[in-house]
Amino acid sequence: MNNERVARVRDDVALPSQPQTAEESKRGSLGSAVEIQTALQAEIEVFLRRWGDTCWRDEIASVCAINDPELLRLVCGVAGIEDDAFYMQVKLRSAGVLRWQAIQQFNAVWLTEESDHGRAFEALALKLDPSGVGRSLQPAHGTLTRDRRAVIALPLMRIAGTQRRAMLGGYLVRGAIVEHVAIAVYGTLMRRLKEVDERSGAEIVRRILVQEGRHLRFFTRGAKAVLSVPPITETPHSRSPNLPS
Repeated sequence: MNNERVARVRDDVALPSQPQTAEESKRGSLGSAVEIQTALQAEIEVFLRRWGDTCWRDEIASVCAINDPELLRLVCGVAGIEDDAFYMQVKLRSAGVLRWQAIQQFNAVWLTEESDHGRAFEALALKLDPSGVGRSLQPAHGTLTRDRRAVIALPLMRIAGTQRRAMLGGYLVRGAIVEHVAIAVYGTLMRRLKEVDERSGAEIVRRILVQEGRHLRFFTRGAKAVLSVPPITETPHSRSPNLPS
């Protein structure tokens, strides 16, 4: 009787799990990375279906100058932000995010499209503001003039980049936030251009908005994919030549 009671208690009580061995941790970490890469690769395939030129050059010739200082500052400010895509590459390399193959594929297209957005907004600003007053307010480029924090941030990113999954998740979450803000700002810009009867300018912004929506989708779904995989404690042995290292 006592033996039966002990057996029942033993079956009902969850005993503490034993610590993972290095080999078990390695297998778990590699499995986690494979799940993440598989999910991101699926999102990349969807993302790449509609990438390409916004054909903004077809509309730019019809844009006319306007006399609206506030709107001109908005256009020129947006042009300066979009033109900063190349500078972001430095940060992504330092953070180790580009070691993920799916992010490399996404970033190649993202950089192309964001750079083209910068050129589109630059051309739009030039047509709307021939005097160049608004463009003189654009921030300068470079670490010491535009992003002084990068002097400290870049070395710290290299250190934090050893936490591969954490940096990947942070990059995707941040990207989703930035794209969401961009869509809100561009939506306002498009409406303002329509209000001053600048239809061609509004159409250029609308086409850019469509691409930003694709960027937002990838960042959002990618972040969900990374954060939904159960966390695994990585060890110095949890690496593979086919996965980020």
